[in-house]
Amino acid sequence: MYVNGAVTREFNSSIKAAKDVAAGAVLFAAVAAALIGASVFLPYVITMNEAAQSVGASLICSGAH
Repeated sequence: MYVNGAVTREFNSSIKAAKDVAAGAVLFAAVAAALIGASVFLPYVITMNEAAQSVGASLICSGAH
């Protein structure tokens, strides 16, 4: 497989198609990375949020400021 560079001032539909495919691949990779990151870190965030809510509730119930 060869990658060829093209420098031109004219419109070239092949270059446009190649750039569109590359942009789509980058978008796909970014969405996949976000989903994988969310699946890894979301359980920890939920656990921390639940812990913070229980601490906040105990502080409110005890009347501490």
